[in-house]
Amino acid sequence: MNEALNYIMSMLENGTNLYEEFQTYFTTQKELFKSSGDSSYQELTQYFVNLKAQGDSSLAQIEKTYEEHMTTYEGEQTAAFNTWFAGIKGKLNEDIAGSLQNQITEVDERLAALEHMTLKNLFTVPVAIDNTGTTLLADDLGNAIVADWKYKEE
Repeated sequence: MNEALNYIMSMLENGTNLYEEFQTYFTTQKELFKSSGDSSYQELTQYFVNLKAQGDSSLAQIEKTYEEHMTTYEGEQTAAFNTWFAGIKGKLNEDIAGSLQNQITEVDERLAALEHMTLKNLFTVPVAIDNTGTTLLADDLGNAIVADWKYKEE
């Protein structure tokens, strides 16, 4: 504001037309402001262009890394599945669904028995008659003879 007043006062001292001086001063200020705004706009536009390019580059790198990790993961999971399937293939017979259901049922029963033994602190196990644990001691009806014990808490 002081700059404008100083300019106008100097023009008045020189005996010039005040209206024309106002017009000249404000036209000049308008051009300076517009030039400054245009320059700032160009800088901001360039900043956004650079920011977008940087974001696109980062996103491309993230996508590439994700694809690499997924490819590795898929390969590992395929190998794990093939290993599992090769191991179970010999256990399956013609009734694959029935065989799998029987195996699932057996695992569920064993898990329930283990949970019961742990919660009740009453452990039982079939008595094996060889070192491999595959031949079990059984009664005349074919039922496995079991040993049982409790852990003493101290």
